[in-house]
Amino acid sequence: MQAAIKRASKGEFVRYNADVVGADNQTTTIDFSLKPVFDEQGEVSMLIPEGRDISAEILAQQRQLELQVEQERNEMLRQFIQDSSHHLKTPVTILKTSRHLMHKRMELIEAIASEDASTSTRIGNVVDKCKRQFSSMDNAITSLMGVIDNLLELTRIDKTDTLNLISVHVPTLLEKLISDYSAHIQANGNHVVVNMPAYLPELTADEQHIRLILENLIENAIRYTPADGTVTIRGASTTDAIQLQIQDTGIGIAQEDQDKIFERFYRTDDAQIHTNKGSGLGLAIVKKIVTRHDGTIVVDSEVGVGTTFTVSLPLRYQAQSKKTHQVKTSLSVS
Repeated sequence: MQAAIKRASKGEFVRYNADVVGADNQTTTIDFSLKPVFDEQGEVSMLIPEGRDISAEILAQQRQLELQVEQERNEMLRQFIQDSSHHLKTPVTILKTSRHLMHKRMELIEAIASEDASTSTRIGNVVDKCKRQFSSMDNAITSLMGVIDNLLELTRIDKTDTLNLISVHVPTLLEKLISDYSAHIQANGNHVVVNMPAYLPELTADEQHIRLILENLIENAIRYTPADGTVTIRGASTTDAIQLQIQDTGIGIAQEDQDKIFERFYRTDDAQIHTNKGSGLGLAIVKKIVTRHDGTIVVDSEVGVGTTFTVSLPLRYQAQSKKTHQVKTSLSVS
């Protein structure tokens, strides 16, 4: 302060910042200035002090800098994930192709051995063992491909600001999705019940993104629901939104985990010990897409009872399209 007064007394306009501690022990940053006023002889006759609280401006600048650093870090991470995923996909595809060729050769060996009774049993035992090993390889390759695909999908969603908006009729999209998943549903021994009116209004959305929402939630429900369990899919609408609900009778999610399940790579302890492991990215993709569409997603779950995910998406416009195409109100695949 004394140095500033001395400089201003010599005719210099002085400006500086100072931290002031108030009676409440809160620190405030003040932008001070000392403006010299000159008399007729050109001498400094007085100093005009001014002060302005700039604490909010400094805080905003700090937050802006932190945000910029965070954005740069996220961009570097996204680029790393994208590059790594692309590099991983090629060798995994080669493994998958090689696995397929090995399986075909094994089938040929099995066919040749069946013609020779003396070696049929011995070779048959070797073939059975190889088939079990191939099955483990298939599961590992499929799991790794799922992680890679999800990583690439997340980077695409993160990098793309625009949505390919079209009119989407969810019941039609869902019926095709259930048809695609029928073999998977049968293999798990689950029952899927769809209760969704065919006249559900269309919504303006990115159809591929809506499919990803349904795919991930339905796949999760099937994965964590024991055999003979039930997955129920419901749909309803209000004047300005569509509500989709996926309910299962699976293992459930503990209360302390429910706020974390939408984080990338987060998997609950029960999910980690489950035989059908996921990538830990599916719900992160769902949350990202729902948010991008200005929607909401809520989870309600109880361990040992099951889980319900409820997604609400805005219609964007009112279009009560009555489709002649009918979706079964109760579909059971077992």
